[in-house]
Amino acid sequence: MIESKYSARLLFIKIQAAEQRLEQLEISWKRLIIEERMLSDHNQVEKSAHSKMGLIEPNRQAIVYIQL
Repeated sequence: MIESKYSARLLFIKIQAAEQRLEQLEISWKRLIIEERMLSDHNQVEKSAHSKMGLIEPNRQAIVYIQL
């Protein structure tokens, strides 16, 4: 009987730890979803391309179109 109570207690502790980890993962997931939405916004992509990477829009003569 004592051993079964001890085993039950250990399982309960593991369940609590798993639930805490799940909560942390859910919070991280929500943050990633928000970040994805923000970065997928075209204006945000343009701003990042200009400020972080120094990219500029090429002039029309420099654009090459290829047919697939």
